[in-house]
Amino acid sequence: MTNVELEVLIALLKLTKDSPADCSLVGKTARAASEVTERILERLSDASLIKKHGSVLESSTEDRVRLGIYALEMGADFERVCRYLGWREFESIVTRTFEEYNYRVFKNLRFKESDGKNWEIDVLACKSPRVISVDCKQWRKNWTKTPIVRIVEKHVERTRALTEQLPHLKKKLNINEWRYATVFPLILSLFPSPFKFHSKTPLVPALRLQSFLNELPAYTHSLTHFTKYLELSSSDSI
Repeated sequence: MTNVELEVLIALLKLTKDSPADCSLVGKTARAASEVTERILERLSDASLIKKHGSVLESSTEDRVRLGIYALEMGADFERVCRYLGWREFESIVTRTFEEYNYRVFKNLRFKESDGKNWEIDVLACKSPRVISVDCKQWRKNWTKTPIVRIVEKHVERTRALTEQLPHLKKKLNINEWRYATVFPLILSLFPSPFKFHSKTPLVPALRLQSFLNELPAYTHSLTHFTKYLELSSSDSI
């Protein structure tokens, strides 16, 4: 991919951030010739990365996420892509996918352990008897295994703490009728990580979340998970 094509991708992310964009502005922003810009836009439209209606370009949240991932795969600078692809768009894709699978979704869930330690979980998705504890990350393309392992281990610790506090969170999470819950830690990223699992904890790109949810029932027992009975009188985890 040429530098011109990358600049057009970045220009699209910038111009469609808040509203549809005029085609003529894309070339000006990317500093590309109008004929070249038009050819690139046609290719992106044919690939369903943008929607072109005459001279107007539209891009849904999912389209923009896909466009950003495509730009990264083609060699765009990570920081530039993330400057125009908002964190809320990432979370929106995650939330919508869980809701399509009938999960109740809670964002930025805060809770406290009995010793007073505070925790926060980016996204929590609940559908009896499963609770999926999600840590959302925007991987840098050149991240190595060591920092990712630390992130996974920290999130497993966070998820274990959540599991212990579930009996006290039943009302808040609307799981009063559940007899028990099985809790899975999950790392979700905008860009794919160098590996798919660490110590049985999955690392899943956001646009692969749907596939993960489809496959989860078949792999429940092979993934890291914690099970907790939800009566307040019980403090035992199995």
